[in-house]
Amino acid sequence: MWYIKILILTGLLLCCGCNPTPTSTPIVPITPTFTPVFVATSTLTTSEATLSETPTVSTPRPTSTPRNIESMWLDFATPISGDKVSAPIRFRGRTNFVPRDPTITVRLYDQNWNLLAETTSTLQGEIGKTGTFSGEITANDYTGTAILVVESDESGASNTTRITIRKP
Repeated sequence: MWYIKILILTGLLLCCGCNPTPTSTPIVPITPTFTPVFVATSTLTTSEATLSETPTVSTPRPTSTPRNIESMWLDFATPISGDKVSAPIRFRGRTNFVPRDPTITVRLYDQNWNLLAETTSTLQGEIGKTGTFSGEITANDYTGTAILVVESDESGASNTTRITIRKP
């Protein structure tokens, strides 16, 4: 019976030897989920105002639980980078998520990022589902390399495509 106790004790000692304790504690970053707001109350006397020594803590509450709209994307189906197009430029595209405000802005820039034209369009589709967009934008007699940018007004998701505008 004593040899079973020795075997168990030897096994425990071997296990402890195989897993040495770490010499330092790992650092785990902590991200706060809310920002407390401190409100100081004041007590006025006839000669001066003094702050009370006990601050009141107020925790803001979210009004709704937003969907992670950072993962929203927009993609041009036409024109795609490298296309040669003439005015007016017709664009089509798609998105993986239609937000509550389905408005998108499409801007046309020259190769130096000078704004040539801007228009708005609406994402088509059910809120929270995939959708599409389309429209046209005029280049005002510009020819050469241009950059077409689409951006969601609500989420800020955007995409660009580099095109060449030629004379009609």
